[in-house]
Amino acid sequence: MSNIKIVTDSAIALTPEEIAQYDITVVPLTVQIDGVVYEDGVTLQRDEFLEKMSKSDTLPQTSQPSIGKFQAAYDAIHQQYPESEILSMHLSSGLSGTVHAAEQAAALSAAKITTFDTLNADRAEAFPVLAAAKMAQAGASMAEILAEAEKVRSESHTFLSFTSLDNMVAGGRLSKTSGIIGNLLNIKVGATVDQTGSVEVVAKGRGMKAIAKFND
Repeated sequence: MSNIKIVTDSAIALTPEEIAQYDITVVPLTVQIDGVVYEDGVTLQRDEFLEKMSKSDTLPQTSQPSIGKFQAAYDAIHQQYPESEILSMHLSSGLSGTVHAAEQAAALSAAKITTFDTLNADRAEAFPVLAAAKMAQAGASMAEILAEAEKVRSESHTFLSFTSLDNMVAGGRLSKTSGIIGNLLNIKVGATVDQTGSVEVVAKGRGMKAIAKFND
């Protein structure tokens, strides 16, 4: 049995099979849509989120897990596996305060916890987490796992394509006037998550051909 347990958050894209196979604990973020608060992956699934977002009057708002939720997760693992360490790997600090909440919770828990900023989200967040989980099951040390996670992190990248600028305006990343003009001119945007873990616009163009070229 592994002496290192893996914790992550619901911004990650893992299959239920991967979560079960590698015994990964997922702490959910919360999502507020039209005044209703959901737990990501618990009371709201990804396909439901997209449907509700398309019908929502306002842009959905996400919140990082509370320090209390992280501490509860850590303490539950520690109670069941008192001899195990915990590696808590999370959504980019450039996109969310999730990893900082994990760090604060770690200071309150009796468990021995190491936190790790994946500097990414979605499936790119999953790559270092899965690498760590596989090594943990194989009996690797924390130092060995962290070295491999850092290597995988450096090789993992996220690319984003925006076919509409509406959500960028609603999220405050683009002015309303720029959004209106951009939509009228059929402007499409390509972005990536940079080395600091923040979203950076790297391509703009008119029409879907611009997006197709960016995706290539």
